[in-house]
Amino acid sequence: MKIKYLVGLTGCLLLVVLWYIWGSGRFEKQVDPAALVSDKALLYVEQDDVGRLIDTIKASHFGKTVAAMDIGKIAAGLELNADQTRTIEQAVESVAKLGNDPVFRELCGRSLSVALLPGEGEIVVADARQVPPVQLLLVAIPEHKAELLEVLSRAFTGKIKQSVISHGDIEIIQFDLDGTTFFAAVSDGLFVFSLNQKTIETALDLQRTSQGSLAALEEFAELKQQLPMVDFFAFSAPEKLGAAMAATLGEQQTAAKLAGLRYSIYGIWHEGSGFKDRTITLIDRNRLDPLLGRVLAVPSEDNDSLAFVSPDVQIYTWTNALALDAIWESINREGGEEAVSTEPFTRKFRELTGSDIEQVLTLFEPGISLQIQKGSVNGLIPLPRITLMFKVKDRVSLEKVLEQGVTGLGIRMEDQQYRNIGYRSYNPGLPGDIEALYGFYDHYLLVGNSRKMLEQIIDAAEDHSGFRQSEKYAALGMDLEHGSNSVFFIKVADIADGVIELATWTGAILALQDRNLALRSQVAIEEVIKPLLNGMTTISSVATRTFFAEDRVTVESTIEVRPDQLAAAGR
Repeated sequence: MKIKYLVGLTGCLLLVVLWYIWGSGRFEKQVDPAALVSDKALLYVEQDDVGRLIDTIKASHFGKTVAAMDIGKIAAGLELNADQTRTIEQAVESVAKLGNDPVFRELCGRSLSVALLPGEGEIVVADARQVPPVQLLLVAIPEHKAELLEVLSRAFTGKIKQSVISHGDIEIIQFDLDGTTFFAAVSDGLFVFSLNQKTIETALDLQRTSQGSLAALEEFAELKQQLPMVDFFAFSAPEKLGAAMAATLGEQQTAAKLAGLRYSIYGIWHEGSGFKDRTITLIDRNRLDPLLGRVLAVPSEDNDSLAFVSPDVQIYTWTNALALDAIWESINREGGEEAVSTEPFTRKFRELTGSDIEQVLTLFEPGISLQIQKGSVNGLIPLPRITLMFKVKDRVSLEKVLEQGVTGLGIRMEDQQYRNIGYRSYNPGLPGDIEALYGFYDHYLLVGNSRKMLEQIIDAAEDHSGFRQSEKYAALGMDLEHGSNSVFFIKVADIADGVIELATWTGAILALQDRNLALRSQVAIEEVIKPLLNGMTTISSVATRTFFAEDRVTVESTIEVRPDQLAAAGR
């Protein structure tokens, strides 16, 4: 009896499980939305769980800051008229409604994909027939198994006209709403949408054959495998995008710069206390823009400038891929007929230094580093402290050029020394301890505006006590020292606070010059700029490294989020 009871109970539980799995669509054929997108797509983006994304943004410090903005007060302060104010309020209201709309959340419950496709095709928007050069395709995977077109129809009851178009064994529904025509279909649990009938028919045909689709493209599959399980990813064809821009807008120069950039993928995902992201771009070196080809030909190497970075750094970047002579060559080459001639500058440079600028630039090796810190709190003007580091090939010759140039400018610089490191400085009398200085440390030329910062850089290198040895660097979980072509680090929250100070100072200066302008700028600063910058403090820091290979460029980032923001967002 007990055995029969257990068998019966097990059978009932099995039926419940099967009903749940069937009802939730887990036995349905899983179709990749990219299988409905042509492999000629210019851009393809895919976002999982759109509802959760919207809720996370709304719960974040940034989302709450934006939601708290008083549009009416801002518009009045900026002296916008009633029509302009109404337009902005309606736009904000529409975005808010879309995020909360149950139909939108149902249609995009599991994922939403958007593709930008080449090819002209007629669309009807606001009773006007148009022929755009590109077409838009949306593919959504809904949250639950349902008759989605019925759901959509109920959402627009009484406002929308419908007609059925047969396409093989699938029905395409044409909707006409307020003078705009769009087309939708459901196939294998996917909701497909476009403003152009041919675009949606092509998508449905691709799903049947899979040949010629993005999902079948070898490069798409290979690049997607280089990403883990991501929340969002974007795939693009930069070279094709450039060609489309050239054909539509006449941007031939942009197309030339994008030549050889075949395909690119970007993905972002949660990891630890923040996010990681990765961009991989496949390249054809034989078709690259000459300057870009020269940059990408530089091999990866260890970053020795990291040893000089002070613990108080707020922005730090280094690259070995930008040579000063290449930059100067680019300036001259891309100037064109309408550009300002560089001849007056080169003539003046020769008069001051006794050398041609091209000769001087050969004294440097590829390798530039930049550090930025917050300026003195006692200064009237909140100017940041900045130090540039240039890798030097011929120090003796460069010292002579610099000395002659300073003399030619009539600047009297004082010789200084710190820990057996000599440098020269000039104090122009600016507030905030700002001064011009330069000096050499090993094979680097240091140029900056703060003596204190220079001393911190020297201490970091001499005592091995800089950013590299800090807990902050260890927490990044990213190697900024080995095997890269460039690195970048920024303390986003600190920089946002610094920009807020600068905005406040700017408002004070405007108040001294023009009262009416000051009143308008105060509204913009207090009601828009400051709240947005304050919202950005959600992100603690971002670190990025870039490295080149024979057929690709890879960029990886670590994005740290303040722990209290993760808790607020429920993560």
